[in-house]
Amino acid sequence: MDQEEKRRFVERAQRALRKHKGLEEIKRQKLESQRRKASARKPKKRRWTAQSDEEAFDPIERIRAPEPLAPRAPVEREAEPSASDPRLEEGLVVGASTSRARLALRDEVVTAALAPSSAADDALAVGDRVLFERRAGGLVLVRTRLPRTSWLARPDPADSSRRLVLAANVDTVVAVVAARQPTWKPGFVDRVLLAAEEGRAAAQVVVNKLDLVEAGARAELERALESHRAIGVAVHLVSCARAEGLVALVSALAGRTCVLVGPSGVGKSSLVNALDPPLALRTGTVRSSDGKGRHTTTAAELVELANGTRLIDTPGVRQLGLAGLDRRALASYFPELAGPAKRCRFRDCSHLVEPDCAVRAAVEAGAIPARRFEVYRRIHGTLE
Repeated sequence: MDQEEKRRFVERAQRALRKHKGLEEIKRQKLESQRRKASARKPKKRRWTAQSDEEAFDPIERIRAPEPLAPRAPVEREAEPSASDPRLEEGLVVGASTSRARLALRDEVVTAALAPSSAADDALAVGDRVLFERRAGGLVLVRTRLPRTSWLARPDPADSSRRLVLAANVDTVVAVVAARQPTWKPGFVDRVLLAAEEGRAAAQVVVNKLDLVEAGARAELERALESHRAIGVAVHLVSCARAEGLVALVSALAGRTCVLVGPSGVGKSSLVNALDPPLALRTGTVRSSDGKGRHTTTAAELVELANGTRLIDTPGVRQLGLAGLDRRALASYFPELAGPAKRCRFRDCSHLVEPDCAVRAAVEAGAIPARRFEVYRRIHGTLE
């Protein structure tokens, strides 16, 4: 390298050194930049403390203590109603809707308001006994329902998982059917008997319109009813039109609280009128198009006959579903199955397919009516 090239190289190196920033210069510039940014920010609010040097300021002393709250008055809960409460009276429900009930007292009938309820089992039914209170302005309010001793129930049409009580505190459930127009169905009677057994009530069967049956057909009717008589159920063949069989029926129901249940058109209201003519309940006729009855009773109602018998007339039902029953308990509602069932090989025998079933053996031997076992088998298949 000649002298000229060395000179130019040295000049370039010197110019590069002058442009290069040392470490100290870089730190200085960073600190200066931070000071400029800090000065550009808004001043922070002063944080006052109790140890301020400039002025004696204690924020805790400046805070005013809140006035103590007055103690909340205890909520007075309405005491649970008791039969010993002198304000309460007892009444018998003779008619009920979703919001009101008609209550029979010793010498009067009053209309009472009901508290709203979402449970079907809590709804009042005809025949219930309740405690009610008379309030200012003539208001009568039902406070509580007394425990039921018996009932007749069916699944609620609006919700089959809920139970709808048709009548309460009944002694006897009376299955009312017609010999003809409309022709009676043994399956309906079987279900009424089971519903009565589940509701802890006795049961009887009334076959009306006997005047429409000829002599030969009557003998066949008697044979069809023999399976019910065989298990101890009282069966009455009556004719409201000819006043036949009514004397025996009046004697069988005397002094009891009974609920009449049956399809429309079988003559339930006519039967009540025949047992006590002054009542004069409205009656209807059977449609000629299909032989089925017309609804004349639109809601359950309790009436008291001259001899002290109380009858609850219910709207007509073509089918009576069973509420409160399951397959495991079904056999206990058939008295004729109870004895042989104790001898079955399996304790939880369904009496349908298990080996060494004493119930099926009794049916084959004729000790249990084949028709009654068929009723059990058919209903067993409809239950969960």
